Amino acid sequence: MVIDTSRNDVFCLLSHWIRSLYCESSRVTLLEGTVKDGKKWKTTPLDIAKQLPKSLASHALISQVDGVLWDMSRPLEGDCQLKIFTFESDEGRDTFWHLSAHILGQALEQTYGCKLCIGPCTTRGEVCFYGFQGSLAVRVVIRFYIV
Repeated sequence: MVIDTSRNDVFCLLSHWIRSLYCESSRVTLLEGTVKDGKKWKTTPLDIAKQLPKSLASHALISQVDGVLWDMSRPLEGDCQLKIFTFESDEGRDTFWHLSAHILGQALEQTYGCKLCIGPCTTRGEVCFYGFQGSLAVRVVIRFYIV
């Protein structure tokens, strides 16, 4: 496989140039009205959470920026309203269970060769149905239901 390094170099140069254009200051307003300073396209919700007390950063699972769910490591694009959710909230719990279902599905596919069929998200947990071949299905599925 041949990799075109010149194309990759151009992409990196453009990426750095575009990011330099958007490193202006931004104002991040938290739920209780506190305003934190940040940099557009650089500051993340996790960076803001690290500035708050009560070890919120270590318990934060997902954030909401201007009403849209936002990954904790995704840079903020400008002035915004920010909410940070932990497992104690429905949004945090949904995120945790959904991510856990993906990890479980990947592990089952790699270990047992099953195929993920369906996995609807619920607020209190994830329900997943997997397709196995042969007698392995009964043993593995029962083991997961017992746990």
